[in-house]
Amino acid sequence: MRNVLLMSFIALSLCACIAVGAATLGAVTYYKSAKHEVATVNINATPDNIYRVALQTIKSNSLLKMVSQDENDHLIELTKGDLSASLKVSRIDPQISQLLITSEVNADQSTRLVLDGVFKICQQLKVDCTLVVDGS
Repeated sequence: MRNVLLMSFIALSLCACIAVGAATLGAVTYYKSAKHEVATVNINATPDNIYRVALQTIKSNSLLKMVSQDENDHLIELTKGDLSASLKVSRIDPQISQLLITSEVNADQSTRLVLDGVFKICQQLKVDCTLVVDGS
C-alpha cells in the first residue's frame, strides 16, 4: 500500500505541474507500468464534491473495500481483491480539481481499476471525460 501511495504523490506532483498550464478539462491521462497504473483527470468541480461522489461510488461497489479515508486530504485507500489502490483529489485552482487514482497491477489479472474508477466518477458527476491517447 505504501508503494501505491508513494506512486500517487509522485504522479500527483508531476501531473499538477503539467496541468497548471494547459489543462484540458475531462481529458483522462493514463499510465501503466509492470507494477502500477495511474489515471488523472481535471474536473470543473470542488475537491469536496468529487471526494463525496468517489466515496459514494466506492461504497456502492461490493467488490471494493475501503481501507482508510481522510476527508481533510481528500484521500481514500481501498482494495479490490488482492489489489491495493489510492484515490486523491486536489484543488488545481478555485474552479478546477484533479482526480488521481493509482493501483497496483497483478500480472495474472487484467485490470482497468483506475480507468473504470475515473470514468465512473466522471459519469456520476455528469462530466464528459475522454481518454487521451499519445499523439492526440
